[in-house]
Amino acid sequence: MIRLLKHLHNYWKFRLSEGEGWVGGSVCRHSGLYLGYFIFLFLFIFIRSNTAHGTNCVARISGNWSNTAIWSCGHTPTCGDSITIPATVTVTVDIMVNLTTGVCAPPNCYANTLIIAGTLLFASGQKMTLCSNSTIAFIGSGQIVPGGGGGSSNLITIGTTVVWNAGSGTINSSTNPTPLPVTWLEVGASSCGGNVCVLWKTATEVNNNMFKIERSTDAINFSEIGSVKSAAFRGNSVIELKYSFKDGDPLSGTSYYRIKQIDFNDNFSYSSLVSLNYDVTNPVAFVVYPNPNPGSFTVDFSGIENNHEVQISIQDELGKVCYLQTFFSNSVHSNKVLISPPQNLEKGKYFCSLIFEELKYTAILIVY
Repeated sequence: MIRLLKHLHNYWKFRLSEGEGWVGGSVCRHSGLYLGYFIFLFLFIFIRSNTAHGTNCVARISGNWSNTAIWSCGHTPTCGDSITIPATVTVTVDIMVNLTTGVCAPPNCYANTLIIAGTLLFASGQKMTLCSNSTIAFIGSGQIVPGGGGGSSNLITIGTTVVWNAGSGTINSSTNPTPLPVTWLEVGASSCGGNVCVLWKTATEVNNNMFKIERSTDAINFSEIGSVKSAAFRGNSVIELKYSFKDGDPLSGTSYYRIKQIDFNDNFSYSSLVSLNYDVTNPVAFVVYPNPNPGSFTVDFSGIENNHEVQISIQDELGKVCYLQTFFSNSVHSNKVLISPPQNLEKGKYFCSLIFEELKYTAILIVY
């Protein structure tokens, strides 16, 4: 790490001696630009201290993402790594990059931080998926450049939120001064005293104004049921923030909730869905999150007496049972179970059910 800091120091010393520096995302030429150097070092040290599960992967030369020889860490980046693309370096995403599967599948999906001072270039058709609390930061003239496919031929997804696609064109700190959307840590819902409490956490917020809570009965058509102002100071935060909203008039049966984040420029993004099966006549709640998901997710059920046997099943659209497991209720208040089928679920639509006695609660499950 000391060697890398020394390298960064020498790099920025040379750049600044040439009259260049970074302030607020623009290139200026005056003697006060050592601020850019210190910002870069601060980001590096702060991110390294908060990425305990990975290593620092710096692209030493231009080349393909899949080429281990370009990375200082000796391997292609994996979950938890802090990834840096220095100025003048171009890294081409030549493969599908999914850092949420295999050994990085939840609950081992540790956050990445991607610092782009050079160019991240996507080959046509390639996509990148990072864990839900990952962040992307532009330094100076850093940029993300799409391939030639347009539309959704290239995607960057953080958790289950698409934060950029090829149709958005090239983005950098100048052409896209609005940062990438809020990074979501968690979205959930639970039964609470005859109501439904929607809970969510954010890892970072930049220029964020508010959240709007939306509800649906079919996971397609949503309506707004309330809003919550951002708790971040002037809309900016780099620490975990927790929020809650009470749905005082919950619907009986399965409801789907999502959070719409809106910044001060009226740009917005959505959280993943959380589904909850609420029984007005019986205090039973059945929650599935995140949704959509890569094939593993959490089920939270409540309102069932201790030591009561329940079953959780997953069926595809043809009715074939893809997963069936028996569990026991440990608490009437909350029972969280990580569901990770031994055989990976293919992408598509499924039905996840909670079964006990003669009752069955079902929620739509989307695997991406």
